[in-house]
Amino acid sequence: MSGINGETQVLYSFTFEFSLVCILCIMFAPIDVLGAALKQDANQTTSSPSSVFFADNSRRNIEAIEGQTVVIPCTVRNLDRGKVSWIRTKDILILTSGPHTFASDFRFEVIHSEKNVEFWGLRIRGVKEDDAGQYECQVNSEPKMSLAYQLTVSALGEAEDSSKWLGFAKVQEPKEAYVQHASAFSISCEIFPMFTRNVNMDVWWLHDDTQILSDTKESRISIKTSFNKENNIIHSILSFDYVTWQDFGLYTCLQPSVRKDSLKLVIVEAESSEAMQRDFPSPSSSSPKFSGILPFNVVYLLLVNMYLRLAD
Repeated sequence: MSGINGETQVLYSFTFEFSLVCILCIMFAPIDVLGAALKQDANQTTSSPSSVFFADNSRRNIEAIEGQTVVIPCTVRNLDRGKVSWIRTKDILILTSGPHTFASDFRFEVIHSEKNVEFWGLRIRGVKEDDAGQYECQVNSEPKMSLAYQLTVSALGEAEDSSKWLGFAKVQEPKEAYVQHASAFSISCEIFPMFTRNVNMDVWWLHDDTQILSDTKESRISIKTSFNKENNIIHSILSFDYVTWQDFGLYTCLQPSVRKDSLKLVIVEAESSEAMQRDFPSPSSSSPKFSGILPFNVVYLLLVNMYLRLAD
């Protein structure tokens, strides 16, 4: 194209065109990259698993009778990371964390297996009235989650409540026994199960609230359990080679879902103590007392002595 002076003018120089292309690239390239990133994030969100949630939320009130075994359910869905814990609310005690049980009371334990990885139940064996209260199943996810259960424990009532047990235990000795220190002693317990098929031979003995273990040969305490098929009775004997002052306390014989029975053991020092006199009365006391009737051998000696004197 010719100008006024006959010179040829170029409408768009190479420099101008290159600059224009660069500007367009700078303007539009980030938008495309951002769109691709947003699209990738949307795809990840769509393909990511659902959020964590509790599947057990219908039955929140658990009722039990003292002595029964209770399982409080807790099913957690879509739990990839994090741990499930059980907390007792009234004293903020951590009972379990993950597959581990931290409670010192052997009656508490977590129920979890590889076959059902979503179930994290809390089992309480032989529940007591003191176990009543609120229990929380907690998940330390983001955000943290918890599901509360209310446990109610009722004491064994009259005969109408007996149908709720699968048997009952009976300690053969008196409810309170006085035993001399360092002497041998044994407690016999009979359990009458309701069902005779697949009888559970695992009888638990508790000293106060602690289970008695006698699996060592050096132990002075032994437990022997047998089953009488004719009478359908489980017979368990807790034996002491010798008792010590630490053996004082309450001894309980029980099984899951079986009404328990107990005996109180009192350790005494000598037979002259008031406790031994009350439970094992003897004709003579610790201080010597003469009866109004002389023994026959004493009378005989007196008569012989008198006869010899008269003969002299």
